[in-house]
Amino acid sequence: MRLLPILMVLIVAPAIAFAECNQDFEIDAPDLAGIPYQETVRFPNSGAGVQYRFYDADGQRNVSYYRYDGDHDAISNEIAAAEIQSVHAVVQQVTQMNGLEIVNMEQMESFMAGDIEMLGIIYVGIKGTGAVTEFVGLGHDGQCIHKVRYTHESAMEIAEIDAARAQYNAVMEALAPHITTPLP
Repeated sequence: MRLLPILMVLIVAPAIAFAECNQDFEIDAPDLAGIPYQETVRFPNSGAGVQYRFYDADGQRNVSYYRYDGDHDAISNEIAAAEIQSVHAVVQQVTQMNGLEIVNMEQMESFMAGDIEMLGIIYVGIKGTGAVTEFVGLGHDGQCIHKVRYTHESAMEIAEIDAARAQYNAVMEALAPHITTPLP
């Protein structure tokens, strides 16, 4: 499955430069749309940034918000487009490793998360009678790449997939104040 070429042209860098990609930024929310905060992971290797994890105890809903610069002084549209391709390859690889078959991939319309235009892709994978719906949103502010992954496990029914989409929208709305730039 090829990533749609339109993704390459949707990312728009802001007209002004923002603060450096601050990896010490903290999210002070106890949950995102009802999904509890669990941990912050600060990656030791340069450029890998930080990950904020929110997930249910049963693991059926999982949100990861990443902020990183990939060791770039500034993030261009080309760098962000390459990152989207990389994310797509990782999702394909992980789903195969977990025995899932991607049965649908849909590009969402771009949307605003705080001050950043985000691109979104929805992947639906099946395994037996269950489904895993993976939402990936990615954007940049010229200094940081902001990536949000939301995974929702459910029964394979259209109503469940629509519920997962509604939950993703609620997650992005709750996360938007933390993505907004310039950083504090």
